[in-house]
Amino acid sequence: MLNQLRSLAKSTVIYSFGNVSTKLVGFILLPILTNPSYLSIDSYGLLGLFEGIVQLFIAVFGLGLYNGLFRWFYEDKSKQGILTFTILGFVILISGLGVFIGLIGQDFFTALLFKDPVFKPAYEWMLYSAALQTVAVLPVTLMRIKNDAKLFSITSIIRLLIVLVTTLYTLIVLESGLVGVFQAQVLGQIVFLMISLPYIVKRIDFGFDQRVVNVILSYSIPIMMSSSLGILINFVDRFIINSFSGLEEVGIYALAVKLSNFIKVFVISTVSLSLTPILFKKINERDHKRFYSKTMTYYGYGILLVIMLVSMFSYEVIKVFTGSKAYWEAYLLVPVLSLSLYFVALKTIGLMGLHISKKMWYLTFLSVTILVLNIALNIFLIPLLGSIGAAYAYLFCQALLFFVGYLIAQKLYHIPFELSKIIVMPLLAAGLIYAGLATNTLNVWIRIFIKLLLIISFPWILYLGGFYEEIERKRIFEFYQKWKNPKNFFGNLKQLLIK
Repeated sequence: MLNQLRSLAKSTVIYSFGNVSTKLVGFILLPILTNPSYLSIDSYGLLGLFEGIVQLFIAVFGLGLYNGLFRWFYEDKSKQGILTFTILGFVILISGLGVFIGLIGQDFFTALLFKDPVFKPAYEWMLYSAALQTVAVLPVTLMRIKNDAKLFSITSIIRLLIVLVTTLYTLIVLESGLVGVFQAQVLGQIVFLMISLPYIVKRIDFGFDQRVVNVILSYSIPIMMSSSLGILINFVDRFIINSFSGLEEVGIYALAVKLSNFIKVFVISTVSLSLTPILFKKINERDHKRFYSKTMTYYGYGILLVIMLVSMFSYEVIKVFTGSKAYWEAYLLVPVLSLSLYFVALKTIGLMGLHISKKMWYLTFLSVTILVLNIALNIFLIPLLGSIGAAYAYLFCQALLFFVGYLIAQKLYHIPFELSKIIVMPLLAAGLIYAGLATNTLNVWIRIFIKLLLIISFPWILYLGGFYEEIERKRIFEFYQKWKNPKNFFGNLKQLLIK
C-alpha cells in the first residue's frame, strides 16, 4: 500500500509541472487582467463567461471519447493505433462542426452574453481556441496512458511560455484587450499540437475502429453528458449573475472562482492526472477496496489543508495582486467556493462504484437534477444576497451531488469508505477558516501568525479526536523524524522520487 501511494506521489509531482503550467497563465497575469488599463472589469467578467463556454465546448464536442480511449486502450493491443486514429478523426470533425455552429449562430449567442458589438471578435477567437483545446486533449491523454509524464510536462511548459509572452504582448503593446487573450491561447495550442504531432503519428495506424461506434460511444456519451452537466453546474451561476447584476459583478465573482480554483489547478487536476489510471488499474486487484478507502480519506485530508491556506489568505492575496480595489470584496466568496472543491475532488474516488458497475447513467440523471436545483437556488439567492448567494448555492449543490452519488455508487458496488471522517474533516476546516477570517482587522503580521497557527492545529485536533489508526500514527511519527530537519529536505525529496 505504501509503495503504491509513493508511486502515486511520484507521478503527481512530475505531472504537476506540466498540468500547473497549462493553467498558471491566469494566475501570473492576474495583476494585468484585473488592471482596468489593460482589461476592463466588464471584459474580465466576460472572460469568466467565455471560460465556461470553452470548457463546455471541449466536453460536448469531445464526446467523452478520451475517456473511452482510457477504458479500452489496453483491451486489444493490436488495435491501439487504429483506435487512437479513429478517435482523433472523430474529434477533429466534431470540433470543426462546433466552430461552424458557433459562427452561424454568432448573432444569437452573442446577444445572450453581451450587448456591446466590440466583444464579437473575442467571441470568434474564443471558438477557435476551444476547438484547438478539444483536439489537444488527445496527445495529453496518450501521454497519460503511456505514463510519459516528463514529455507532458515539457510540452505543457512550452505552451505556457508562449501563451504568457503572447498575452503580455497583445495586452500591453498591441492593447488588443479580450481578443488578444484568446489569440495568445490559439497560438499556444497550435504550437503544442505541432510539437506533439510526431508523438501522435508514431502511435496511430490509419483505419477505422468499429468499437468507437459500437461500444466506446455508449460508454463515453454518458460521461460526456455528466461532464457537460457538471460544467453547467460550475458556470451557470455566472450567467445568472450577469442577468441580475451585470458583467462587473461577474468579474468580481470570476476572480473569487479563479483564486479558489488554485486548489483545482494545483491539487485536484494534478492528482487526477496520475490517480485516475491507477484507480482503473486497481479494479481487479485484491486490495483495491482498502486502497480506494484510504486514498479518499487522505486525499480529502490534504485538499482541506490547501483549502484552509487559500481561504485564510485570500484577503491578503487579493489586496496585493489585483490591479483595482473594485475586486477586493471577492475575498468573502473564496472560502465558500473553496470548500465546494472538497466535494468535487472526492467524487473521483467516492463514485468509483459507478465506474466499476458501468452504470454511469446514474451520474447523468443525478447531474440533471443538481443542475436544475442549482439554477433554482441561484435565481432565488442572487437577488437576495448577490454573488455570495451563488457561492452558497454552489457549495450546497456540490455537497449534495457527492453524497447522493456516493450512496448510489455504494449500493451498486460497496467500498468501505471512512464516511464519518469524510464528514468531520470539512466541518472542522470550515470552523478554523472562519476563525482565521475574523482576524482580518488585526495587524497583518499578527493575523498571519494566527492563521498559520490555525492551519497547523488541524491535524493535531484530529489526532486528539482519535482520527488516526495505530499504523497511521506510527507512520506519521516516522515521517516527522525523517523530515524534521530542513537540511535533509532535498535529499528526502530525491529519495522519494527515485524509489
